[in-house]
Amino acid sequence: SVHPGGIKTNIARNVPYEDKAKHQELIETFDRMAPTTADEAARVIIQGIRRKKPRILIGRDARFIDLVVRLLPGAYQHILLRCFGIEP
Repeated sequence: SVHPGGIKTNIARNVPYEDKAKHQELIETFDRMAPTTADEAARVIIQGIRRKKPRILIGRDARFIDLVVRLLPGAYQHILLRCFGIEP
């Protein structure tokens, strides 16, 4: 199974927005939070398949989330929300 973190794609650019300034802010935020390019993700997926890995984690953010979930299964949602600046 593939567990992607933030993958830098054009998804945020294709969201219909009337407010151009807010749309640009959305794009910039998405680009900061999606550090892995699609090419990098594809390379990691292919490498994982070749190595017959049952789980393929894409990006540092995916590995971080995986670690937090494994170490603190009861508290990971609260921790991740705080890491992303969202108050639970």
